[in-house]
Amino acid sequence: MVDDWITHTPRDILAKNFGVDASVFDKVPEKFPYILNGTVSDEANNTPQGTLTGNSSYVYHTYKHPSEPVPGSGGTFRKIDSKNFPVSQTIAAALVELEPKGLRELHWHPNVSWSSFY
Repeated sequence: MVDDWITHTPRDILAKNFGVDASVFDKVPEKFPYILNGTVSDEANNTPQGTLTGNSSYVYHTYKHPSEPVPGSGGTFRKIDSKNFPVSQTIAAALVELEPKGLRELHWHPNVSWSSFY
């Protein structure tokens, strides 16, 4: 999946992030060769009905907790995971706000279970 991410990132940003000349990325394939067709699960039709409140709620107000500086400088982010949103046991998210010309460090999660995306 890293090569797909590299394919969709402008070469000058990759060069700045990795400290190399942009030409290093000239031979990256244009299409990701491993994307497979998938189907949409009917699982959502079988979810519990009703309203959950408190720590079991499915609603999280991101701006109610303070932001953190973006690693690499250039902005802030707010992380939403099971530490601040208890119902979120299997997924996390981040709201990243970059300053003009700011750069968040490029990264990936090598231990992610990609099968959950298909």
